[in-house]
Amino acid sequence: MAKIKAQYEQFSWKTFETEHFAFYFYPAEKRAVRDAARMAERWYARHTQVFQHRFEEKKPIILYANGADFRQTSVIDQPISPGTGGFTEPMMERVVMPLTASYGETSHVLGHELVHSFHFDIGLGGSDGNFSLQNLPAWLIEGMAEYLSVGRKSTHTTMWMRDAVRRGEMPSFEELANPREYFPYRYGHAFLAYIGGKYGDPAVTDLFKQGGRSGLRPAIRQLFGVSPDSLAAEWAQATREAYLPLMENRTAPDSVGKKVLSADINGGRVNISPSEVRPKSWTGDPTKRLFEIVRPVKIPAWTSRDGHSTRAFLNAKQGQAMSDRYTSDLTDAQWNLIRRFLPTEQDGPGRPMELDPREVVNAILYVLRTGCQWDNLPTDLPNANSVYYHYRKWCLDGTWRQVNWALRKKERTDRDRDPEPTGAIIDSQSVETTESGGKRGYDAGKGVWGRKRHVIVDTVGNVLDVVVHAADIQDRNGARLLFERLWERTQEKVQKIWADGAYKGDLIDWVQESLDAILDIVERDEDQDGFEVLPRRWVVERTFAWLGRYRRLSKDYERCTRSSEGMIYLASIQTMAKRIAASS
Repeated sequence: MAKIKAQYEQFSWKTFETEHFAFYFYPAEKRAVRDAARMAERWYARHTQVFQHRFEEKKPIILYANGADFRQTSVIDQPISPGTGGFTEPMMERVVMPLTASYGETSHVLGHELVHSFHFDIGLGGSDGNFSLQNLPAWLIEGMAEYLSVGRKSTHTTMWMRDAVRRGEMPSFEELANPREYFPYRYGHAFLAYIGGKYGDPAVTDLFKQGGRSGLRPAIRQLFGVSPDSLAAEWAQATREAYLPLMENRTAPDSVGKKVLSADINGGRVNISPSEVRPKSWTGDPTKRLFEIVRPVKIPAWTSRDGHSTRAFLNAKQGQAMSDRYTSDLTDAQWNLIRRFLPTEQDGPGRPMELDPREVVNAILYVLRTGCQWDNLPTDLPNANSVYYHYRKWCLDGTWRQVNWALRKKERTDRDRDPEPTGAIIDSQSVETTESGGKRGYDAGKGVWGRKRHVIVDTVGNVLDVVVHAADIQDRNGARLLFERLWERTQEKVQKIWADGAYKGDLIDWVQESLDAILDIVERDEDQDGFEVLPRRWVVERTFAWLGRYRRLSKDYERCTRSSEGMIYLASIQTMAKRIAASS
């Protein structure tokens, strides 16, 4: 079930019309709305001249008194992040935005969104049947909106470009189209400012119109007589020539301060908007607050990890990143072990992954560790439907099995062992199921109605492979399913397998003939009273104890056995990731 956007106020909407716009507002903003109306008409006059296009009907503009009210809007269903200053809804071409604390910023956001209104009116109005907005990348759409609302120069864009030059990361034309790596607003604005400065302001509008008809690459060749790659290279060189001299003999940031949030320290490539949260009882000189705080203070900052926005917390007193929100969250070291195995890039048709993959994994681990339902995920974690979609997808394509396999090999290597084991231990665990349905059966020996988890581990206790099936399947038959799956990967490296008495019988001969391995039955001494630690078998029993720390595994709550196996792999993955990260 999707999370519902909080709407805790009822607004008494009023309307006010000008020559080209219909404004919707409520009494709290009555005075400011007329000023905003004058701004909108001024922007309309400018944009009409630039685009050589006029509206055939009045466009709606919905104004909120502040950001908190704005984030309650029902115009769109998706939650609105704190960094969103406004948006233009394409179906009805509605501009929706809050009034800001400064008229200058309100005018900028309004001018920016009205550029999009012209975009949609031209692209969706049908006046030019050959024009399609789909031919245009995000950097041109958003960069043009910035260019026409703030002009060629912007301190914000200058900051981004100076940093790109300092890091040696000016993009090529092809790289510019990757919004995860190169923020469309800033890089698009800078590139179009270069085009406007070299070829004149009308060139930007011409590029928009011609690019919408024929595509951007042909449009650039036709309008400017150069290849897109050459034009991007010229822009990059001009940017370097403008900023490199300014950075000569400058003091490096890390020589005067301590880095507390970056891509390699609990953050991402883009880290913005820190805000202090202090104890109510604290008083003192504001200029010394970072040094006189009695207890640690959390400063939340918005950070971009792999192109996705999330939050990180800093300790103002110690100048370091604070611990994660939940005990189930991955640390930086643990995440770095896992991240490269997750297929976060879109391969084939469909929308690319928009969520932060680390937050998705943290949400899945929260469910696994606490045992809560998907719909009861905390609101600061991603949407439950989206999280479950990725969890299920990675179950079906074998991602969790692959990550488990890779971490197991790494831990064995770190222990100076061969990456592939030659010995293994097998056992099963019968658990009850719930009303969720799916495969189930009755294990008469254990008196359990549910499923059986067949697990095989190496001599360290790390999971080699898992098969989950109905509990009424005997251990000997279930073991064959597990062995066949495992031998597809191990290429017959396992030479000896230890098991309990439930695996006696013709399975021993089958293992010898089919797998060229030895199945060694470790049986309990019949004369032994009470508990006895049995050789080798204790290793797999300890693994089941490790898995038992995760409440989601107290029963089998999953409808599909592949999902059940995925939860076991994940518990194994986090257990190994903790040990590997701690040892390194």
